[in-house]
Order: sequence, then structure tokens, then C-alpha cells
Amino acid sequence: MSQIADRVHAIERHPSLAEAARHRFRKLGYDNIELRTGDGTKGWVEAAPFDAILVAAGGPRVPSALTQQLAIGGRLVRPKGIKLCSRLRARARPSMRNKTLVPSRLCR
Repeated sequence: MSQIADRVHAIERHPSLAEAARHRFRKLGYDNIELRTGDGTKGWVEAAPFDAILVAAGGPRVPSALTQQLAIGGRLVRPKGIKLCSRLRARARPSMRNKTLVPSRLCR
């Protein structure tokens, strides 16, 4: 992501995984990634609005905090539901259209 975007904001729920990722980003020279530890369903209000939000693990609904942090015309891609094999959806404001994209297996 950091190779195709000017800035990347990432949220990791588990502190040990976040620290490992920070170390890896530094080692690889990725200096345009900001990573915080916390609840990703709340998004990152201070850095919004976002042109794109990629969610790696999803529940039955898109958290409203994430849709509110999308820029007009922005896209949110996430697993559809909590199934192991899920479909991805794209959402765009202001109409918040839903579109199934492809079968996926993001989380095991």
C-alpha cells in the first residue's frame, strides 16, 4: 500500500503485532506508514477523510465511524460478514452503494 499511496494509516489491535510491524516497516525503509495500536472499528478521526479504507477483518456490519471518515467518492473494501470465505464490498459516498467484488479469504 505504501508504494502506491502518499500516506498510509494503519491500525493494529494487538500491541505485539503492531510493534513487530513497526520494526519491519523501519527495516524495509517504509517511512510513509503511520501505525497505531487500537480498535480499528473506530477508525482514525485525526487523519480523516480517507480516499480508501481497507478492512482486513470484518463483522456483520460496516462500523459507522469508518463510513463517516471516507472522503466523498472514497472506497471502503472489507470482508462481507464473518465467514471464512467471504466476499468483498465497495462502498462509496454519498450514496454508499454496495457492490460485491470477488470471493476472498482475508482471515483464517
